[in-house]
Amino acid sequence: MICKTCKIEFIPTPSQERGRMGMCTPCLASYHRAYRQRRKDQGNPLKVYPQGIEYQREYAIAYYKRSDVRKRRNEQQKSYKNREDLRHKYHARQITIRAVRSGILSKMPCEVCGELKVDAHHDDYSKPLDIRWLCRTHHSQHHKQFKHKKKVQG
Repeated sequence: MICKTCKIEFIPTPSQERGRMGMCTPCLASYHRAYRQRRKDQGNPLKVYPQGIEYQREYAIAYYKRSDVRKRRNEQQKSYKNREDLRHKYHARQITIRAVRSGILSKMPCEVCGELKVDAHHDDYSKPLDIRWLCRTHHSQHHKQFKHKKKVQG
């Protein structure tokens, strides 16, 4: 892809492929800095929200204490555990979560790109400890390819 600002060819990241204005990362960063400065000069700065893990924890605790949220989540969990067609998936995920917490399984980098923030992917739910570690991007790509293959075959 060629940056529309500096006209240099660059390899886009997945988010840049999804339409981030056709700019390379340095040009995009300088564009955003100029945009924020323009807003500040006009007296209409962008709102800055609290960030950080402490804020996220406090927010999550308050959110999950709400009665409507607890009721909805309980209903979702009950229906998920009680549906015959999804029960094996639920049990495989629970076994995987317990294995990671206890140290039997350890998270590995993404098989495709090496990203450290990964999801566990089960190719076969009857083998709950047979895991493929994929980052969120490659996990969703894998499922899209799988759905496409199912449509073509079925």
